[in-house]
Amino acid sequence: MPREQAFHDPDRLLVDRASEGPHLAFGKGEHFCLGAPIARLETRVGITTWLRRTKEITFDIDPDDVEYLPSFAQHGIVRLPLRFTPA
Repeated sequence: MPREQAFHDPDRLLVDRASEGPHLAFGKGEHFCLGAPIARLETRVGITTWLRRTKEITFDIDPDDVEYLPSFAQHGIVRLPLRFTPA
């Protein structure tokens, strides 16, 4: 299935779009993705390069306004707006 059919606006990074289409996991067992190691390497290189080129990362909201998941069992952040200043 082409990505345009699986996801709305597929070229935007939306980490919360899991409910929008099929998952993007690497599979399991004999069906494990052969491209997983290269995908992990590309991710590591990309994030490392991005952080090296970033001078400062700050909250884009007041830290007291961070919204947490309303769950007793899972303590997580719903949304964390950040501002990235280029180096």
